[in-house]
Amino acid sequence: MATMVFGSLVFFPVVRSLSVRMGKKKVVLWAFAGMSIVFLLLSQLGNMPGSPEVWLYAVVGIAAFPVAALGIIPTAILADIATAEGHGNEGLFFAVKYFFVKIGQTIGIGTFAFLTIYGVDPGNDWGLRLNGLVGTSLCILAFFIF
Repeated sequence: MATMVFGSLVFFPVVRSLSVRMGKKKVVLWAFAGMSIVFLLLSQLGNMPGSPEVWLYAVVGIAAFPVAALGIIPTAILADIATAEGHGNEGLFFAVKYFFVKIGQTIGIGTFAFLTIYGVDPGNDWGLRLNGLVGTSLCILAFFIF
């Protein structure tokens, strides 16, 4: 987790630069695509050739950019929308955003817990692998919706 946090902090200036040069929407789309790959790789950890620890750090390295982008850009997009809307309703925009974030977190935790019923033990880990596949599917869906 510390590696993920440090990696995403390193990418903050890159994300800002890319969002100015390419546009915020393209950066978010790249981040969703990257996270779908990360979740797909997570679903296969332990099944790939080589050391699982090396693969884990590789996945964390790949995830650093999408985590940074999805941590910064959506809030910046919302701020742009709230500013363009005017009328002093900025607080309402952010309140609604974080309400939906909390709903998403609750559904995510519930889904994770539900899928772990199908196995979390070595040799019986289909539930954990399903979580990666569901994450991949949701990132692909978010890519197309966004």
